[in-house]
Amino acid sequence: MLIPRHVLEDSNAYTRHMLNRLRQQSQAGQQSQTMPVAQEEDPVDNPLVRAFLLAPGMQRAVPLIQRAGMWQSLDQFVLAFLLLFLFAIFVLARFGWLGIPMAAIITAVLAWLYLRYRLDKRRRAFLMQFPEALDSIVRSVRAGYPLSSAIGMVAENMPAPLGPEFRRVVDEASFGFTLNEALNRMADRLDEPDVQFFTVVLSVQQEAGGNLSELLTNLASLIRKRKQLRLKIKALSSEGRATAWILGSLPLFVFLIISYFAPEHLKPLYNTDLGHLVLFTVVGMVGMGMLIVRQIIDMEI
Repeated sequence: MLIPRHVLEDSNAYTRHMLNRLRQQSQAGQQSQTMPVAQEEDPVDNPLVRAFLLAPGMQRAVPLIQRAGMWQSLDQFVLAFLLLFLFAIFVLARFGWLGIPMAAIITAVLAWLYLRYRLDKRRRAFLMQFPEALDSIVRSVRAGYPLSSAIGMVAENMPAPLGPEFRRVVDEASFGFTLNEALNRMADRLDEPDVQFFTVVLSVQQEAGGNLSELLTNLASLIRKRKQLRLKIKALSSEGRATAWILGSLPLFVFLIISYFAPEHLKPLYNTDLGHLVLFTVVGMVGMGMLIVRQIIDMEI
């Protein structure tokens, strides 16, 4: 049987292209094995950070700090925390020795609120990118790439915060963990239901088989619907959130007005033990009320 010459030339060109590509990948793999792994600077080496983490209750905040993406800048966070604490002591010096615990409580609450803000911001950004990452994995799998290569492409092409998390999965899979173990570690680290669904789908598919691209497509569709429902609930509960902020800030607003126009009426709060007790009670009740309202309007999807 005669084969046209141009077909043979195209076939030989394609073969040379694939051989060159395999040779480049092999050389890159050898270089990556011989190159030393760059280690990131550990913030725990800072004595100030180490003392901060040894404080009571700080170990519980470590997972939240890591999930918020603040671990590498933890030294800056601790320094800002201490400066805020000293400033609060200076402002509350009129309360005498009670100013120190008041400054500690106020500083801890503000630091917690900032940590929650960073955590929620990173969480929203990750969930916005996650369906797109699943679509990218589906396209790669349909094109014939293995799952590990598809995840590696997501790690290289997606920006933070999703890209670095998948990059960590690829690195852990390269240094001894199985892909399922690395993904489960990411799910535990992020503590997000959508990521846990993703790891469960991959684990079940690898054990029982099935069409991986179809499963991931359905999962991406489900995550998008969950995001739409979450935004709808946020819009419907906006009035409740505004009410919580207004009612919570109203006592502080009245306190500032009285302090400016009639400061003598507030002297019993500063100079008597009963006034200190009343002030602490009011602050605690207002804070508790805001937390209760937040828990009522904060729905998990």
